[in-house]
Amino acid sequence: MLAGVLVLAATLATAGIVYLDVSSGNAYTQADTARARQLDLANLYGDIKNEQAGLAGYAYSHDPRFLEEDGSNFGPLLAKIRQEANPGELPALSRLGTTIDAWQAWATARRDALATYAPQPEPATSLQGKALFDNLLAAFAPVQSRASRDAESALAQARAQTRLQAIGTLAAAIVCVGLLMVLVAIFVRSTLSPLRSLVRTARALASANRVAIPWVGRRDEVGDLARALATWKDGEDNRLLLSTAMAEMSSEVDVARIFEAAVPRLLTLFAANQALEARNEEAEKANRLKSEFLASMSHELRTPLHTIIGFSELLTEELEGPLNPKQKRFLGHILQDGRHLLQLINEVLDISKIEAGRLELQREAFDFSTCLSEVLGGIQSQASAKSIRVENRNIFADLLYADRVRMKEVLYNLLSNAIKFTPNGGLVWVESAADESFLRVTVADTGIGIPPEEQTSIFEKFYQVGNTTSGVREGTGLGLPITKNLVELHGGRIWVESQSGQGSRFTLVIPLQGTP
Repeated sequence: MLAGVLVLAATLATAGIVYLDVSSGNAYTQADTARARQLDLANLYGDIKNEQAGLAGYAYSHDPRFLEEDGSNFGPLLAKIRQEANPGELPALSRLGTTIDAWQAWATARRDALATYAPQPEPATSLQGKALFDNLLAAFAPVQSRASRDAESALAQARAQTRLQAIGTLAAAIVCVGLLMVLVAIFVRSTLSPLRSLVRTARALASANRVAIPWVGRRDEVGDLARALATWKDGEDNRLLLSTAMAEMSSEVDVARIFEAAVPRLLTLFAANQALEARNEEAEKANRLKSEFLASMSHELRTPLHTIIGFSELLTEELEGPLNPKQKRFLGHILQDGRHLLQLINEVLDISKIEAGRLELQREAFDFSTCLSEVLGGIQSQASAKSIRVENRNIFADLLYADRVRMKEVLYNLLSNAIKFTPNGGLVWVESAADESFLRVTVADTGIGIPPEEQTSIFEKFYQVGNTTSGVREGTGLGLPITKNLVELHGGRIWVESQSGQGSRFTLVIPLQGTP
């Protein structure tokens, strides 16, 4: 009965550990939800600032590129935030929606007036827009502040639950060890001690000593052995029975010794496994928070970069007067470096979205040959700078059902890499053809090639195979990992065939009608 009580106690301790683990998981789920709402509010704030900056740029230049941020995604994003909000947040979100609607109405009227090249508005109109935008920011501040507090509070609760789980696990481990020691003590007292007594009795009998045999009345294995000794004592013919019983006894003693030696090792392995699981969970949480931080910061960095690039392009058009050669050269450097930095930020943003599972494909049916021609036109300037001939060997002239923007990104990454690693005067070409229900696309070059031992590593984040033909390392090492993930999101796969000094062939295969 005592053994049953001990087993029940061990079961309860295990159930407590499971309950604490589930509670900790729920707490971190709530923390992740609060953090996601905080990020959605940050994205909404960034989009509002982008629309304001775009409207200011359009008022100055009448360049329609400044109107790419038209506020069309405010409504869906705000609706998502309302859906996930607590009842206590709804009044503040309602006030925020009202101020956004008022600001957008004024901004729409302002864009329409500017589109007709109307004269500059009266000061009252400008002051009205400023007042509406100030009201919007004032309504946004408490919502964002509360979201930050909720995220911090949820994270603190999750950490507290984790500490409680660690304490509970340690307490349960101590209880289990104590129960195990009690079971061992019971086993020693009820079995091993009588066996040792019988061993001493058998030795005494073998020495022809007259001793009383204990435990004859027990109704278990110990009693059986004792009765066997008594029978042997009464007759010389029972020696074989005694030998067999002694062998069985020795086996049981050896098992007990092995069991006693294994217990400390098992406890050590159990503690090490628990510590490893905790570290793995912390690493996964840290990686997820890192991806979310990179996505948020990349979005914030793109806003001023768009403004810098846009105004630099306006200056190069010389609408406000001619530029001297030195000024044109300086603007060229600004544009080149700004676009390069924007490309790097976009790559970081893409890989962060992919890791966080937030990258969604916008599938549509489009003409693949037209898409390929647009990409080839975009990289022609890079090829011309190195006198590289780019050939279009596409024979697929049908529609492809996929994300057009992401497919252009895949083709651009592969072609740009081919040009980087191909010497001056080399050749780069694109082949594509339908293979049953799949589209096969190959980007090949006559470049420096890739050693076989590195052909798997090039699809890992931040890995760079070596210097380009210019003798330096370029980029972030994210182009091929992003390309591989985008192809796999389409339900396809990508691989490379190459030898050092003999060029490279990157081949991708994706379904013609979406993921099978």
